[in-house]
Parts: sequence; structure tokens; C-alpha cells
Amino acid sequence: MKLTSRQTYKVVSFILRNPVFTQTGVFNATKVSWGRMNEVVQWLVSKNFVEKKGKRYELIDPAGLVSLFQLHRDMNSLLLKKLPLRLSKKQIMERLPKKTVLCLDSALQFYSGYWHSDRVCAYAGENSTLLKKLEKEFTPLAGGGNTFLWLFKPDLEPETAKAKGFTITDRLRTLIDIACDNKSYYAKDLYKQLWKLRFEE
Repeated sequence: MKLTSRQTYKVVSFILRNPVFTQTGVFNATKVSWGRMNEVVQWLVSKNFVEKKGKRYELIDPAGLVSLFQLHRDMNSLLLKKLPLRLSKKQIMERLPKKTVLCLDSALQFYSGYWHSDRVCAYAGENSTLLKKLEKEFTPLAGGGNTFLWLFKPDLEPETAKAKGFTITDRLRTLIDIACDNKSYYAKDLYKQLWKLRFEE
């Protein structure tokens, strides 16, 4: 089961956001065909990520399910640009066009103070108008800087939230992206916020 195929992702991401669910609820919310939706749910049950309880289902291993995404998805393969800039992180973020969606570390900082990095991460579609705007804005400032702007191709449409005037990936998408960047431990606060899971120090 490839979790990153679009229809499968819709079902799995809905279940990760709604740990107690019915198949009718998943079908109505995702608009994925009943056959495909049922196939995904039954696969999750067979792999012990989900348990059937009467007419309902319950997600019992969200952390294990999230960890599977990195088998099919690698953020490095989605990297479009990596620019070293002579600007602070704050200056970079202030210059970003309004349609920019912050991801990875840059989204995580709005949900958790655990991890601080020297980069600003954002989604920008390949050959998109936004990517061209970003290149025009930041390429003249590249070279010799200690802060990096990392631009990624959105292989899956990012689910977003608003925070302090910025558009960022929502908690679950931020967690999935960080898992696909092999840095799950830094997102431990998100596991707690989403499913009340705690990790030992």
C-alpha cells in the first residue's frame, strides 16, 4: 500500500485526523470511491494500525502509521532550491510572498519551541509563478550567508493553517513532512498535540 498515492493519502490523512471513524464518514469526507476507501481501511486493520470496534473503527498506532510515509517519500527528492542568504530568518520570512506555505522546521516553530534550525522551508511548485517570484526576490541576496532558504515541490497538496500572519502546513502535514525528512524526534510535541503520545527522553 503506497500511502502517498493521492486517493490513499486522502483516506489515511483523514483517519490520522479523526482517530475514531466510520467508513461512511471517511467516504463522505474524502470523496474517494467506496471500493478504494474500503481497501485502505481493511489494509490498516490487517496491519494493526486500526482496530474495528462494532460499527466504528479506531486508530491505535498513529506513530507507526506516520513512520510509513518515509518509505515512499523523501523531502530531499522534493527539494527545488537551496539558497544561502545574507539575511536573518526573520528578514527572509518578512520578504516571502503572501501565498507562500511554510513547511518543516518553519511550520514546526509555530507549534513547538523544541527545535531551532538555520533554514526557512517553504513549498513552491515547480515552474510556478510563486517559485519565479521567490527566485527574483532572493537570488540576488544569495551567497556567503549563514541562513538558508529551502524550497520544496508540493507532491501532495499541503493542508494549511494560519499563524501570526503566515500560512503554514497544519500539524499533521508538518509531522508527516518532518518524518519524511528523517527528523521525527524533533516533532515530539506534535505527537502529543495530535494524539496525546509521549516519548521518553
